[in-house]
Amino acid sequence: MLDKSEFKEVTMAFDFKKEYKEFYMPKNKPEIVTVPKANYIAVRGKGNPNEEGGAYQQAISVLYAVAYTLKMSYKTDHKIEGFFEYVVPPLEGFWWQDDTDSIDYTDKASFNWISVIRLPEFITQKDFEWAVETATKKKKLDCSSAELMTIDEGLCVQIMHLGSFDDEPYIHTILADFVDLYKPEWSNALCEDRKHLDVLGVGAYDGGKLIGLAACSADGDTMWQIGIDVLPEYRRQGIASALTSRLAVEILERGKVPFYCCAWSNIRSARNAIKSGFRPAWAQMTVKPFDMINEMNGHGER
Repeated sequence: MLDKSEFKEVTMAFDFKKEYKEFYMPKNKPEIVTVPKANYIAVRGKGNPNEEGGAYQQAISVLYAVAYTLKMSYKTDHKIEGFFEYVVPPLEGFWWQDDTDSIDYTDKASFNWISVIRLPEFITQKDFEWAVETATKKKKLDCSSAELMTIDEGLCVQIMHLGSFDDEPYIHTILADFVDLYKPEWSNALCEDRKHLDVLGVGAYDGGKLIGLAACSADGDTMWQIGIDVLPEYRRQGIASALTSRLAVEILERGKVPFYCCAWSNIRSARNAIKSGFRPAWAQMTVKPFDMINEMNGHGER
């Protein structure tokens, strides 16, 4: 007969990646999420993240030293109220460049960054200071650059990117001046006949080349309509939905309601709207020539 005293109760450590899959395991298409306020270990810096022994690599060493000191605190004399075992969450970061309307991924030395690792809610400022001091002594590593930071990201657009950052077509620049963009390739995003209504836009760039543009017109006091264009050679890569989703967030942040209109026969545009988080609200029937519908959806002649 088995003696229950020989067995230990096994509890699974809390895993942020599994409990918050919507943030740590994103889909490979753009989606709008609301990231809640949370506490993080943070280290700020500037410079090329690939530099051997550079500031970024040193920052990562500090982050993990403090993170694992807190994680293993239950094996020390320092007791944290409400503590439960957990898996150290993945590394996250915020990146930007100064005095520019765009991001130059080739100029990595000019990047500012804040690298962070999320913390459980039970970690207090006192616990954090203990961990910084303890990690500095045990690891013989100056961890004084670490800070306890509360971040409330709120409404965001996210997508999974697989591959090198250098290969990522990036989205940036909220455009305020469209004067040089009233061209045939951007005729869905912008309307020259109603240019006084065009108020906001987001561009996708490959190097210095504009390859996609989502813009909106102030069609009403509270509702702004989105239009989207992507150059033919860059289509079917998720750029349209990434731009549309990003612009929708920008519109919401300005206190307006984004909406998206397309002909019922424009299958491509309707699919993009759905991928970007929009849902049908109303429909009106129209009659279009068959050849026009084929051309709209990229089909050949019947």
